[in-house]
Amino acid sequence: MTKYILVYAQTHESFRIPEIKELEKIENVQIEILHSFYDNSVPIIFVECSSEEAITKLVRRSILIKDVVELWVEGKDLKELEENYQSIKKEKARRSFSLEEQIELIEQLEFFGLKGPISLNEPKEVFAMYLDYGPLFVEVPIDDSTNIEANVISVNKNEKGKKKNKFTMISTKTSRPDIEKFRKMYFGRKILSAKTSRSLLNKYNLKKRTYLGNTSMEAEMSLVAANMALAEPGKLIYDPFVGTGSFLLVCSEFGAYTFGSDIDGRQIRGTAGFRTGLGGIEANVSSYKLSNYVLGNFISDVTHLPLRNSEFLDAIVTDPPYGVRAGAKKLGRKKGNAPTKSLQLIDGVPNHSREDYYPPTINYEMSDVIVDLLDLAAKYLVVGGRLVFWLPTVTEEYQDTDIPHHPQLKLIANSEQSFGSWTRRLITMEKIVPRTSAAIDSDNIHRENLESIKLGSEIGNLSISNSKASSQEPAHKNFREKYFSKFETPSPKENE
Repeated sequence: MTKYILVYAQTHESFRIPEIKELEKIENVQIEILHSFYDNSVPIIFVECSSEEAITKLVRRSILIKDVVELWVEGKDLKELEENYQSIKKEKARRSFSLEEQIELIEQLEFFGLKGPISLNEPKEVFAMYLDYGPLFVEVPIDDSTNIEANVISVNKNEKGKKKNKFTMISTKTSRPDIEKFRKMYFGRKILSAKTSRSLLNKYNLKKRTYLGNTSMEAEMSLVAANMALAEPGKLIYDPFVGTGSFLLVCSEFGAYTFGSDIDGRQIRGTAGFRTGLGGIEANVSSYKLSNYVLGNFISDVTHLPLRNSEFLDAIVTDPPYGVRAGAKKLGRKKGNAPTKSLQLIDGVPNHSREDYYPPTINYEMSDVIVDLLDLAAKYLVVGGRLVFWLPTVTEEYQDTDIPHHPQLKLIANSEQSFGSWTRRLITMEKIVPRTSAAIDSDNIHRENLESIKLGSEIGNLSISNSKASSQEPAHKNFREKYFSKFETPSPKENE
């Protein structure tokens, strides 16, 4: 087994290992992740793989990996590298180098015997060197007038008694590590044939979409979700909150057949959003030449789907609306179920039978959406099918036990994208038993889900924060209200 370095972009740390594990399944390539070397503050992961051909195949669909390097040697200083005599090309890891610093470092590498001709335009071999400086630190000036421990709770009368954190504002700067104070250095041969799919970020950039809405998911996270769903040729994938169709595009890019639905037909048709009158989702499908893969969309409440009652979906990939840009709705009446208005006759025709009739809707609370989504997956997914969805949570309230569970679904991954006071989590679940076997030991499945959470936490693919909530309600419950209250904690009097 050969040891390789997977070089990542310096963002989305908790998505790295979940993505590579799903790529193993998609490409049928086995690797060993060297967890003892893993540090999510450094954008590299060490793996062992059987061959260069296998590692090249593994990463060809990766969205997060930038480069693959065959590791030749590592050491704490240059002296440990002197036994190697191949040429080398230096690169950086979490630190920029001035031209003078680059020359200073290169001049110390004479022992490699760099005697071959150098070709910057068409090199036959490229060698890379990575210096690990560890996490970046923030320098905080300390003087008599600055108390960095100041973190007091005050009550602002103008805010109706709501508690707010009060911090002293001070100027800070990111510490620039000394060039000699790295933790370790690595170098090896870059695998030039190992091309990843990061070029798709540019292809599916939102700015290049013909049709765009205010809920359109960014390209990078959409593509990662498609990988987590194991999207590939021959699979059938459904988005029950399709919106402007971002997930349909990226899943079909990988060869899957896709379709979607939404209770708001305006987004599907393109009569709502930033760019209207352009043909809606179909305009994007045509511009990306995916008409043979995107089967179509329909308007429906997710709790009243007109789908056949069988397990036929390979994956469900979705971003449920959580009320920040668009709120979730479902069919219903605010004043109960009395259908008096629907039964009214207009020109002798029942109101609900008219072509211009629009059924009434009510708000759809986020925690209820997630419960129904899991039931939907258990009902329609094939065994081994994937449920991949985004879950918004309040950062300070989140606990790993907030992740919903279902007796027919197993948690595969839980990755976090932080926005400060709130985060959204990409939850991946897999259906493990058919619907006919629903009478199973739910306690055992629940324990299996908790083991999945524990395992994910150990390899760094869960929460970056370790904050715990005092409330037993999940952090995504009533998310819309929390978001627009700026996540302030109401006073006890307000809760009465």
